[in-house]
Amino acid sequence: IFKTFPKKTRANLNFSRLLFFYLCFFSIFFLYGCPNPVDINYTSNPKTNFYKNLLQDSEYSMKQYYLDMSNEQLNLNFDIVGPFTVSENYKYYGENDDVNLSDSHPASLVAEAVNLANNFAKIDFSKYDNDDDDDVVDSILVVHAGPGEETGFGPDYIWSHQWNLLAANILNNDGPGYVYLDNKLILFYTLQPEYVLNPGDSSIGVFAHEFAHTLGLPDLYDTTYETDGLGDFSLMASGSWLGQNGIGERPAPLTSWEREYLKWNSPHIVNAGSTLDNFKLYPILGSSENYIKVVLNPGAADEQYQNLIVEFLSKTASPWLEFLPIPANGGVLIYRVDETIFKSAEGNAEPDGYGPNDGTSYHHAVEIVEADNGWQLWLPYPDEDFGTSDDFFSVIGIILSDLTNPNSKYYPGDGEYNHSPTLSSNVTIEILTISTNDNCTIKIY
Repeated sequence: IFKTFPKKTRANLNFSRLLFFYLCFFSIFFLYGCPNPVDINYTSNPKTNFYKNLLQDSEYSMKQYYLDMSNEQLNLNFDIVGPFTVSENYKYYGENDDVNLSDSHPASLVAEAVNLANNFAKIDFSKYDNDDDDDVVDSILVVHAGPGEETGFGPDYIWSHQWNLLAANILNNDGPGYVYLDNKLILFYTLQPEYVLNPGDSSIGVFAHEFAHTLGLPDLYDTTYETDGLGDFSLMASGSWLGQNGIGERPAPLTSWEREYLKWNSPHIVNAGSTLDNFKLYPILGSSENYIKVVLNPGAADEQYQNLIVEFLSKTASPWLEFLPIPANGGVLIYRVDETIFKSAEGNAEPDGYGPNDGTSYHHAVEIVEADNGWQLWLPYPDEDFGTSDDFFSVIGIILSDLTNPNSKYYPGDGEYNHSPTLSSNVTIEILTISTNDNCTIKIY
């Protein structure tokens, strides 16, 4: 989860080096126990090596994930130190307050951890401002002992999130507002747990999800839990939990729209009223010609377009696609994107909502066009359907148009349209061929 909608992407900045450290709570030691500070080698011990493998040295590391998502434009490297023991127990930092029902002191935890890292590990924080010479450390990644609240461990635990120390101080009266070390401001952070369900089961899903907020992406699950949002089809929704054990060992890839938003990808654009005949579409993550953006209202003002994103998915194209519910021969996934929702600084889908994919009354910023017209992703969480193979257009000759169900229409505004757009786009999308797990041919008219 993130606290404020980012006003611009930070993906074009050079996050070449990030600081990662992990913590014990006073009186509770999950991280194999925190010994006396003078006895710790803060930069080389078994736990440090464990996280180094998880984040950058393994086949399915966070580093490899972002290399693959960014077409090798984002190459993350981590300096990993710890553990450090903070002064309070986990309840002090994680207990939900009575006003916002959010964690009481997570920013205080992060600020204390930064000072501990400076005092004991002698960190040079100037090495971690690599983006645009703004004298602000790009981001730090902090792991706290034990599990997180998001996996059902109760309201006294910390809910994983991305935020900044200044906002936490102003909005929640939490923490000092900033830490200034080595002529650098430390503001931005992500905070995530040591493990998911059981000690030792750490995975990259939550880490990658929270770091994507640092880059500028919003949550695409429904933060009100009235629906599933994008479900398993995105890292920014429940796709962050995909993997053999369902704990995020192999999270879903970013959608084509998310990678375009981060300036890592470019679509083949078709405006309503134009035609595209016999266009060969290759799997996402497998080719540069891997998705189409159909602009349904090309006469709209800038940043107020509504689009259909058309992409072909195949399990054989990338290991990050293995746990998505893709049909055996591959399939076409189509989803709507309403740019007007993202124009708002808060990105609210509902006037009083929080996230861009919140609620059932108002349409979502990014929503799957479910091919079977079942709209299972709009059922309340937990409904055990976060996306199925039936959501794909996988039958040769199948058509999406103004006259079909689902349809290719668009929304007249932010009224209570649920997932049912009403304005005709006069766009028809037809699947002409599907070559098993290799490509498909699309016609748009």
